[in-house]
Amino acid sequence: MKFDLNCKISLTVTILFLMSLAFCYVLKNQHYKKELFKFIADNNFSEGNYFQSSKYYKKLISMGDGDEDVYKNMAISMIKTGYYDRAIEYLKKVLKKDKSSDVYYALGYAYYQKAQTLDSLSIFNKAMGYLNESITLNKDNNLAYRLMGRIFEHLQKFDRARIWYNKALINVNDKSELYNFIAYTYKEEGDLDNAVNFYKKAIESNDKNILAYCGLGEIYRQKEDFQQAIECYNQAIKTDTGYIMPYYKIGRIYYEKKEYEKALGWYFQALRFDTKNNIVNYYIGKVYKDTNMPSKAAEYFKTAAYCGNDDAIKELKEMSER
Repeated sequence: MKFDLNCKISLTVTILFLMSLAFCYVLKNQHYKKELFKFIADNNFSEGNYFQSSKYYKKLISMGDGDEDVYKNMAISMIKTGYYDRAIEYLKKVLKKDKSSDVYYALGYAYYQKAQTLDSLSIFNKAMGYLNESITLNKDNNLAYRLMGRIFEHLQKFDRARIWYNKALINVNDKSELYNFIAYTYKEEGDLDNAVNFYKKAIESNDKNILAYCGLGEIYRQKEDFQQAIECYNQAIKTDTGYIMPYYKIGRIYYEKKEYEKALGWYFQALRFDTKNNIVNYYIGKVYKDTNMPSKAAEYFKTAAYCGNDDAIKELKEMSER
């Protein structure tokens, strides 16, 4: 009996020991898993691979490793991949513990992206509410001022957009992008002289500002100062030879001047960078239509239409009805 009792005690101790080893192994393995998932998630996040980062942040959260940084990065990943409601959900969880300016800004940004998608005034108002909270906590939050400007620009309240852009200008060294935004608001209001002045300020602030060159080119095109417009677009090309817009913008100038051969030359240069570009294909179709080459026109209109160009769809419809 004594022997049996000793055997039972020994067996029980052995089992408990093995169980403790297994438990330690699971804990250790879980720890290594978390570290690995965190490394993969953060690495993908820093490289802009937001779909992959969201997968691993989600694994970490499901494993109970939902610290504030994980939730924040998960939310940003969700915003970048278009899952705005999920992003808002994660950020509101963070807000319960961290009522910082950055979290309020992130919520404002998530609502802004959602509002743009739905074109919803009520959601824009929610975005502004969170951005105002962010600014209250941090008067130097340049990103919040900038985003408030973007919201009013979207709502076509251009004078109010400029108020916010000017507030943002105080806190930044490179003012070039904000000058672009201000120039755009003036252009949309038809105040082309002020638009030109601010695009020029943008270039003075940063002579590599390709959008400012293109913005100036567009204004000069509208004024029918075609030579000046072409010079601006050529400067944009010198700044970045792989940027498609100035090529097809020059093509459009020659198209409007009915210099069709030159227009095609520039459009085909643009196609080197994006063979499916719906704008370029549409205007090539227009050249062929205007030069009485309907089959060639239809070929390019079809490509443009397939890529979402509504004007190309109308052109094809009109051609089919003749």
